[in-house]
Amino acid sequence: MANCKDEIKRITKDLVDKYVKGLCDKIKKMNTEPDFVRNDYVRGKKADHHIMYKLNCDGNLWLEGDDGRKYEFLVEFDKKDFAYGIYFGCKCILNENADVITQVEDCRKEWDGVRPYMIDALNHTFEDFDFSKRDIPTNNVNDSTYWPFWFRLGENEDVNEVAAVAVRIIMNTYKWFFESKKPPYIKAKKRGRKKNISINTRYTHKAYENVLKEMDDKMYWGHAKVYFENFLELLTEKGIIEPFRIYEKCWVVNGWENREFVKLIQKFCSLIRKERGGVKVSWNLFSPIILTADQEIFGGMNRQLVDDAQMKVSTLKEIESIIDEFKERVKGIPT
Repeated sequence: MANCKDEIKRITKDLVDKYVKGLCDKIKKMNTEPDFVRNDYVRGKKADHHIMYKLNCDGNLWLEGDDGRKYEFLVEFDKKDFAYGIYFGCKCILNENADVITQVEDCRKEWDGVRPYMIDALNHTFEDFDFSKRDIPTNNVNDSTYWPFWFRLGENEDVNEVAAVAVRIIMNTYKWFFESKKPPYIKAKKRGRKKNISINTRYTHKAYENVLKEMDDKMYWGHAKVYFENFLELLTEKGIIEPFRIYEKCWVVNGWENREFVKLIQKFCSLIRKERGGVKVSWNLFSPIILTADQEIFGGMNRQLVDDAQMKVSTLKEIESIIDEFKERVKGIPT
């Protein structure tokens, strides 16, 4: 009987060791993320059984609030409490010389303010996720550190494609919230998670690179993405779109109605089609990287043709002027 118990313990230990090693290998893929740093320290003391990858925040591994509290944005795995798996979010380093309860309450108030914007930004970015059902609030304060919330990485989710991207959005949202106190609101979109899917994202560096690749692949033309990037630069210079800092790679329409902006895009697509002998350029090239003026996803706009009769004469003239300026801008690029 004793030998049987020993064998069960050995098998159990082997299974646990294999599971922990698998998660250690998985989180170490974060070594490929240039803006994350492996740093297993809390208040200058090395954590015995934690693996931590912290996001670089303008040269520091934290974002400091007005009262000196410091937020770290990280991906973490606890080899001792391995049942939690890999998790990510933000951890607040509290001031040791101030009241802990008061600081925790301040963290919770900030989380209440940040959460609606952050959740919606995450849901906009990850097409098939619903992060409103995934955040786990905590009341755990340990060594004057406090996690307002955390997310668990799914067993089949990639640490780079999900955790790293999400942590950047979390940091961007907190940073913007602290700087502006009132970020523009993004309306929530309820959705369910599909099963057995690849990770589809919008408003990320990967989504932008995919757009550029699609531009070249569809048009069999090595200069297509140069046209596209020049067009975005022109719209940004004119204030028609502006970068939306919560996201990795996103612009938001600035003051134009949806149909006005769609008409502008249609004119651009028509120009490219004419330049390239009838090759059709899809609106889908814009929808993964641009939000409406209300910070909404451009949904069915790609199927709506806006007739000139629906537009103000002054708007049509402005659009034609922008297209003419764009043609001059790219005159030297081979067609």
